[in-house]
Amino acid sequence: MSIKINTSDLDNVIIKLEKDVKSIDYTEVAEASLLKIGSISRKNYLSGPRPQKLGVKTGRLRNSIGIGTDGIINIVKKQEGVKATIGTTVNYAPKHEFGYGIKARPFLKPALDDFKSKDLANTIKKFLKGIL
Repeated sequence: MSIKINTSDLDNVIIKLEKDVKSIDYTEVAEASLLKIGSISRKNYLSGPRPQKLGVKTGRLRNSIGIGTDGIINIVKKQEGVKATIGTTVNYAPKHEFGYGIKARPFLKPALDDFKSKDLANTIKKFLKGIL
């Protein structure tokens, strides 16, 4: 018994897939990514334990990452792609992130690194499932 595979069928699938991938709204992918990065930051880097990570005194910084009145979340679609930003306007955030005058206890950069290593592929797959 044997099965023959016609490669032209595969070529047609690949052509369709390329068209479908181009139709993905990357602003939605960026928004989902930023929300996940904010969640990772709040959960893994702004909830202690001290002194390795920032703990919670008032919760203002933790509650401002990408959300709330102090939060920054910005997605801009440009010709060369999507630019996405997440952050906070809390004035003492850079001191902790970069260590200005104190020991740095970053919370955004490690959250981004975690997202890229653990969650980025799954986020993209989620959007690809909608077109397959």
